[in-house]
Amino acid sequence: MAFSLLIVEDDPDEMALLSIIFRKYFPSWKFLFLSEYDELMDFLTNGSIVSFILLDMHLVVNNGTMIVSEIRQLHWYTQIPIAGYSSACSPSAVANFLENGGDYFFEKPYSLDEIVAQLKELPYLQPNTNRTIKTHTYLQSFRS
Repeated sequence: MAFSLLIVEDDPDEMALLSIIFRKYFPSWKFLFLSEYDELMDFLTNGSIVSFILLDMHLVVNNGTMIVSEIRQLHWYTQIPIAGYSSACSPSAVANFLENGGDYFFEKPYSLDEIVAQLKELPYLQPNTNRTIKTHTYLQSFRS
């Protein structure tokens, strides 16, 4: 099965940029793009499975912490890695996202090299083993 990345982003410009970046650096991956909370929940509750979810923390209807908590309640999504990203999250909001089921967090503006390097590691991860968290260095310094 091909590695598949679900990107949930409600800003069309940001979605276009992410699409260009990921298709360039990960040509063998399958990409799915959703822009709304309702679309996401319909997709997930219909039993669709992806390898990884990249979630905008500030969708118009709901925030990433609430969404990741809902996703983790779906039994087939308890082990799928989920990353949140945002430009406007406090350290406590990031910690709350991670404590509610998120596995990673990228702070915008993220460096292209950083996000590509971390995403290249993903197929080899053991997701959620002991809830191991790999985060942006910003959060690592916050948590220590």
